[in-house]
Amino acid sequence: MSFPMLVSKRFVDAVQSREPMAVAVMAHYVVVLYRLRWIVWLQGWGEPLVVAAKEVLAEEPLDCIAWPIVQVE
Repeated sequence: MSFPMLVSKRFVDAVQSREPMAVAVMAHYVVVLYRLRWIVWLQGWGEPLVVAAKEVLAEEPLDCIAWPIVQVE
């Protein structure tokens, strides 16, 4: 759960800039949120964020986020 607090500003900027590798890393982390959906404040975060990553990476091969996609389906 501490991942968001530990990442660098450079990583956050890369995700905001939709850099494919950063988005792929974030999609893998989001699976943790999805699996913890029984915690009230985490409900509804996992699946939409993986779907957003899939949309961002639409022009890229989706192999890099195949596992997160399967996990939230």
